[in-house]
Amino acid sequence: MKIGIVATSYLSGAGVADLINQTQGLDEVDRENKYYIFLSKYQSFLLNELPSNFEKIIVPFLPRQALLRSVLNQIILPFYIVKHKIDQLYCFGNIAVFFVNVKTILLIQNASPFSRVATPSVYHRVSNKILAFITKLSAKKSDLILYVSENSRKLFNALLMVKDEKSRVVYHSWSKNKIIPLPNLIKAHPNILWVGSILPFKQLENLMAAFDGLVEKINYKGHLLIAGDITDKGYYEKLVNFQKTLASREKIQFLGRVQYKYMMWLYSQVEILVFTSIEETFGIPLIEAMGMGLPILAAAVNINNSTQNYFNPSKEICMDAALYYNPFNNSDLEEKMIKLLEDENLRKKIKLAASERIKDFEREMISRKLVDIFNGLKDGNCCANIID
Repeated sequence: MKIGIVATSYLSGAGVADLINQTQGLDEVDRENKYYIFLSKYQSFLLNELPSNFEKIIVPFLPRQALLRSVLNQIILPFYIVKHKIDQLYCFGNIAVFFVNVKTILLIQNASPFSRVATPSVYHRVSNKILAFITKLSAKKSDLILYVSENSRKLFNALLMVKDEKSRVVYHSWSKNKIIPLPNLIKAHPNILWVGSILPFKQLENLMAAFDGLVEKINYKGHLLIAGDITDKGYYEKLVNFQKTLASREKIQFLGRVQYKYMMWLYSQVEILVFTSIEETFGIPLIEAMGMGLPILAAAVNINNSTQNYFNPSKEICMDAALYYNPFNNSDLEEKMIKLLEDENLRKKIKLAASERIKDFEREMISRKLVDIFNGLKDGNCCANIID
């Protein structure tokens, strides 16, 4: 069977890490199906990272800008899908390909268009509304929808009016890669790490304020390292201006986008990961940190309260392998950061729990589950109980 992977939306951040990891995992376990991966010219940096057995197809005329790219995908991609006689599509990034008669599996893992956290950018607000509408159409068109957590499955199925029978949960996977040092990183140690795309729902201003407080209270010697692509430039500028007001401003370092090959080394150079996002369908940094034995402090929202139905699966993903704080309590983040830094027994307990929890995200197991879903959809077994 020829399986086409539509991955044109993955330009940076955790999405790129997931794409590389998923394709490498599929390459390791599947010798029956043939994979074709569709990319834009802006993803040429991925060509050497993706498996050599996969046929990589650069689709012309696709822009970087998400909304326009999503529209042009519908016009251009059908020609390539027909040309290569694709039997089944696996579409990343919430968006299916509409004008093809091919069995389609849709991976919905981008919560940004549905975020409750307002963005200061008018463009992003309008774009998100349109992308949310396209996501709804894509869900209706697809034969099967994959989510990366039970939390996102519950919320998305309600938002998109999808029957539970039409969806499955397949967690992201993790596999330890070769550790390659990142050049030009401040060598001060220990450090605190944050990883993700720079967007308003990541609440980075709260992290910076909390870091400033702990530097004052416990005379913390390390740096706060912020690794992530600048997705919302307006929000990033707000953070830079806020940084200038902090006493610890010289200790806060924006690293920008860090290539996937350097991430394992970056995790090895810090003493804790702080994960502040309150809108996330999974949180790849969580499993990367667990895999590297790094203690985690994560934002946790009470989703049982109907007024707080955020995409926030931190507790589902980490369970006992993290310390949690209330992202709506300004002092709780600072207090929990100090607690995790100063309590060696707590850090050891979290590391021990992480060594067990990470086994549930082992790449071979997750990859085999994906292959079973592909083959099941082909045979008509995977979705036998789905009512469209």
